[in-house]
Amino acid sequence: MRMTIASDVARQLVELAARSDDEICGLVRGAMGHIDGLAPATNVSSHPNDSFEIDPRALFGAARARRDGVDRTIGHYHSHPEGCAEPSARDVAGISADGEVWLIVAGGQLTAWVGRINGGERRFDVIDLVVVP
Repeated sequence: MRMTIASDVARQLVELAARSDDEICGLVRGAMGHIDGLAPATNVSSHPNDSFEIDPRALFGAARARRDGVDRTIGHYHSHPEGCAEPSARDVAGISADGEVWLIVAGGQLTAWVGRINGGERRFDVIDLVVVP
């Protein structure tokens, strides 16, 4: 799978992650095949230094927008301040919808993944992420 991301969006995400010792998180906006925006959210995890939980208000807002036909959320993003830009075991366990895009940023590197659920199996497939102007 291949996906493009606007260069200003990629830069914004890397900069947000670099400014925080805790995991950052939020929603990814776009259409399948292209990412063109972020909706930063508060990380409400009780252990934000090594896990994330998107503020339910952001998720409810996206659900309302989806109901009204105006939501462009295709997934979410988070950072790994002390890790690498690959899904962790916790990330695999957190896949909640088949086909959802996950952006992970760590150490200045940005990667993209698609969550897959097949029966009881959960896994990530890598997305070839291409930065475009």
